[in-house]
Amino acid sequence: MSETSQISKPLLDYATRVKKAYGWKTHGTVYALRGNPDLILCIAGLFVGIECKLPGEKPTTTQALRLRQIRQAGGRSYVVDDLAMGKALIDWLFSEAERLGSRFALSGPVTSFAPPPLRGQLEAPKTTPAREIVVPVPPPRASIRRRGVDQ
Repeated sequence: MSETSQISKPLLDYATRVKKAYGWKTHGTVYALRGNPDLILCIAGLFVGIECKLPGEKPTTTQALRLRQIRQAGGRSYVVDDLAMGKALIDWLFSEAERLGSRFALSGPVTSFAPPPLRGQLEAPKTTPAREIVVPVPPPRASIRRRGVDQ
């Protein structure tokens, strides 16, 4: 287990098992976007990215860019270098979600969901009646008839 995994794995377990958040740990592969945070969480409706570092380390330039992009898109992003600090952060995010009155905050599982209609889809689309199209079938080619192929 790598040294940053000693922070990220217990922190993910705490967030998902104890606090009932939804999330996962990202792993760098050739198919993944470079610089993604170590933990992606949804905490009571808040999108959160957490980068786990060893004490004294800073995120790389690409990691800092991804954390900034998350914040610009309306999510929350943090850098954690201590497990106790990470757990306190998770607790604070839950209390912050309750304070903000997130409509998803601790409401339990969603049993049904009907998305609102999109603009322009308030009424059924108008259709035209179908027309019958007749396509003539060409006669068989002469070369096929000479070979004795039955059509």
